[in-house]
Amino acid sequence: MDVTMKKVVSWTKAILTMTTLLSMSFYGQLLAQDTGEATTAQGDAGAAEEGGFRERLIEFDALANPEGTNSFFRNENWQVRLNSSSDYILNRKLTFAKNASNKQGKKLMGVRVNFPNLPVSSYATLKPPLPFNFYQFNSNEDAPALGLLTNVGVVRSVVSRVAGRNYPYSYFLNLGKNNGEKLFFSMGNLLFLGWKELRWDNPYYIEDLRDRDFVVSPLYPRVIPSVRLNSIQFYRNGNSPTAGDFVSYVEWVDLIFDKAFSDTELDELKAQDDYVDDDAIWNIYSGELARAETLLFQERVKNFEYLEKLEREKMNLPTGNTSAGE
Repeated sequence: MDVTMKKVVSWTKAILTMTTLLSMSFYGQLLAQDTGEATTAQGDAGAAEEGGFRERLIEFDALANPEGTNSFFRNENWQVRLNSSSDYILNRKLTFAKNASNKQGKKLMGVRVNFPNLPVSSYATLKPPLPFNFYQFNSNEDAPALGLLTNVGVVRSVVSRVAGRNYPYSYFLNLGKNNGEKLFFSMGNLLFLGWKELRWDNPYYIEDLRDRDFVVSPLYPRVIPSVRLNSIQFYRNGNSPTAGDFVSYVEWVDLIFDKAFSDTELDELKAQDDYVDDDAIWNIYSGELARAETLLFQERVKNFEYLEKLEREKMNLPTGNTSAGE
């Protein structure tokens, strides 16, 4: 009997120890979420910014009053859509994007979402009226890309500056590659007051060169890998005690990544006396791909404006081209 009791006590102690360790681990994850920090398998090591290229994917200040074709992407033209189970008429009317500004006059993407007061999970998707073009600035390498970065290999980290108002809602970024692949990043939550840089670190990034595979990739006419911003999402868990109106602001989104091709390798190739400009001869980038995407974009814009015009006529409203800002 004594032996049996000793075994029971021993097992009980082991179970209590395990439970304590698991609770501490779980508490650490909750603490990280409550502070709005994205949790990854890398832990603190993932926050170290060593190497890689950090470039701005999008700056909403530049979309406050863009010119030409880009005027279609003005901040107030972005759409905010609730998921189907939360898309009630009143909630839809009170959910939209707006051109905002801070005390310094810097323009921001302002978002208002009205979540239904129901015990169900909901999310709102903020996206441009049409997808950004992958070949939009192919003819001018010095022009800034709108919501687009080129020569992107492995993504190390994603950083976004966003304003919180102490709401326990999650913040997501959705990106797309020009090969059709979609990337989803959980940036953390908005349970804080003021501005914060939310960050996602790639838990599967291999830093040690000894563990990496050295690969030589074909170039022209293969397209150099590019990444664009598809959408931003705000997620409310059904168990959240808050619902109804919610506002937030997004200033910019940065990508930290390894390049798909070495700049030195490309520059040395172009510096050779016998260098042949492939695209000047074959026009696959600037001709076929850019032209096809441009025509598709123009057709989408015309269709969007035509449908908007019909809807305005039904409502007996002026039929000017309001979306393009003209």
